[in-house]
Amino acid sequence: MPRKHTVWDSQSQTQIDVPFTDAEETERDAEEAQAVIDMAARDERQARQDVLEVKLKDDSIIFEEMKELMRLRG
Repeated sequence: MPRKHTVWDSQSQTQIDVPFTDAEETERDAEEAQAVIDMAARDERQARQDVLEVKLKDDSIIFEEMKELMRLRG
């Protein structure tokens, strides 16, 4: 389904659907692809942090992992 902008026409007091241009479609496709990559990276960081949190709780974490955990926590 093609994407479109909905804009307000002040003259006729109605909404008008304007189709995306090819350039806008391409840009939006790139944004969506980047969003998928960003979500995967975020999920990987969260999974790693979860593993390190468990190690911290059971006192099996080593110093290098503790530094990594501190970086992940921000």
